Amino acid sequence: MSKLKVFLGAAAGMVAGVVAGVLAAPKSGQETREEIGTTVEGWKDVAMQKVDEAKEYSGHLTEDVTAKVEDAKERGQQAVEGAKEGFMSKR
Repeated sequence: MSKLKVFLGAAAGMVAGVVAGVLAAPKSGQETREEIGTTVEGWKDVAMQKVDEAKEYSGHLTEDVTAKVEDAKERGQQAVEGAKEGFMSKR
């Protein structure tokens, strides 16, 4: 299962838990609003952490892809040079 699906499933579970908790809680409106604000701040922190992790991961992917492209380019140039030399030696 992909990390994105796990994250989305966890987020949906958190939302469902908060909604159920708010509906079942015998708290005043002020207390409920404060609790919701605290919960949202926590979610914001988790989301920002996940964004940072995604940026880092994409940076590593970019480096890997760039290195592979450069390697393929170099091998392609070597193959072309080899083909040219082989063609020229047969003349």
